[in-house]
Amino acid sequence: MRALALTIVAVVAVVVAASTATAGILGMHQLKLDFTRPGAAKQATWTSSPKLVLGPKGLELRAPGPEVFDLALTTEPMATGTSWRPAGGVGITATVSPAAAPVTLDNGQTYTPQPGRLYARYSPDAKHWSSWQVMAMPTPYHYSGELAVPRTHAAPYDELVEKYGKLDVPWKSDEEAAVQWILKAQPDFFAKHQPFVGYVQFLYEATLAGGQRIERLDADVSFGIGGAHVAAKDPKVAAKREGPWRFRAP
Repeated sequence: MRALALTIVAVVAVVVAASTATAGILGMHQLKLDFTRPGAAKQATWTSSPKLVLGPKGLELRAPGPEVFDLALTTEPMATGTSWRPAGGVGITATVSPAAAPVTLDNGQTYTPQPGRLYARYSPDAKHWSSWQVMAMPTPYHYSGELAVPRTHAAPYDELVEKYGKLDVPWKSDEEAAVQWILKAQPDFFAKHQPFVGYVQFLYEATLAGGQRIERLDADVSFGIGGAHVAAKDPKVAAKREGPWRFRAP
């Protein structure tokens, strides 16, 4: 399932020859997850409890103020990069809202719940994933970080893509087709390698206090893709490929 909003903000390419281009592709996809709407239940999963209710106020812990609940909320995979060339890394900024209000305990004292932690991970096929990476929190409920694949980890994949580009194929720079070619020969390739960021997934963990709610989780996932690419022999193969990475494991 797709996130509620995925948008490429900018794409830039500079052509240096009729059949070959040096592409500097900059883009950003956005996740806008609104828990005040029922559709959010299709875009994320969370720890089950009869006291944790999705309603007009968002995802709310309907319990007395002193009562607490450990929440783990995971979003659906979010596609990024381009449909024909995935990204090697992404930058992330995210916000969870609203901030928790102070809670009054039975003894009359008050405290403010902690904002919680946001984690992110990446996958080439929405099935095989990297480990979770914690995002920094410059200010409460605002998170930022980066997911990137080391060049040494991407090398086996890059070598195979280069071999694919030497074949007589409709579009030498179509990495979606290259991936299908690789997996035909090595079905378990992505079980051993996660060589690029095709998808991003978020995990939010927090201890909620009674009455606390989550209305929104918003994230910007930005990417930059460099390198030369070759124009397709058949323009129809490259047509309507403006969207993000779309290959998924069966």
